[in-house]
Amino acid sequence: MKKLFILLVVSILLFSAISVLAKDNYLPDPSLKNIIDAGKIRIGTSPGYFPFEMINTKNEIIGFDADIAKYLADGLGVKLEMVDYDWNGLVPALLTGKVDIIISGMTILASRAAKMSFSVPYTETGQAIVVNKEKSPNISNWKELDKKGNKIAVVMGNSGEIVAPNFFKKAEIISYTGATEAGLAVQTSKVNAVFNDQPWTSTWATKNPDKLYSLNELITKEKLGIAIKHGKPELLQYINTAITALRGTVNYDQIFDKWFITMDWLKDIKAE
Repeated sequence: MKKLFILLVVSILLFSAISVLAKDNYLPDPSLKNIIDAGKIRIGTSPGYFPFEMINTKNEIIGFDADIAKYLADGLGVKLEMVDYDWNGLVPALLTGKVDIIISGMTILASRAAKMSFSVPYTETGQAIVVNKEKSPNISNWKELDKKGNKIAVVMGNSGEIVAPNFFKKAEIISYTGATEAGLAVQTSKVNAVFNDQPWTSTWATKNPDKLYSLNELITKEKLGIAIKHGKPELLQYINTAITALRGTVNYDQIFDKWFITMDWLKDIKAE
């Protein structure tokens, strides 16, 4: 009985200590409330990545990601503020609190997840190739481009840059600071091809049919997610719930078809 009594007392004291520690160390997550109180959500993006985010003739950021961003803002009843960054400036902007989230065609990767949290995927894509007609005519398979003397452009910090060495062992891989720079490089015959996400390669070829053609074969398969700074579970939960509710609906299909299928928006894009 004595041992049982001692064990009971120790258990009570231990439970009390854990409760006190939990209470003292509990930090409420104000991330969602702060956005609602501010009346706006700041979303970082990097225009030039067709058809996810582009600049139109009115100097507005439009695209598939912009429509997803508007959907999230509307759900919170707040104003949408799209903030334009170079691709390599997006993650620092998120980590330093200059933006609340990133929506910029960002592939979910373990290396990125170590720095920030990701939502459930809001769409899927993969790496593909857009080719310069003059430098590499009649290419039917991306493997034909992997030979000495050929140059393959990738976007710095993009998943394409990360995985390109796995596919191109002989060709020279050249990194550019953004998708537009890489696109102009293949358009002006500085490189043979650009290795980038398939929606972008198809769109860039469509914009420049006299000089380029696309190989729509998916070389990789990737899931795109919305990035949130670590330690914001309420904001992450809201985004996950909202994206889950949107996908599979007529609304989502309409947004997807608008940017990936009909492509009527091409005439409204600011000339490069």
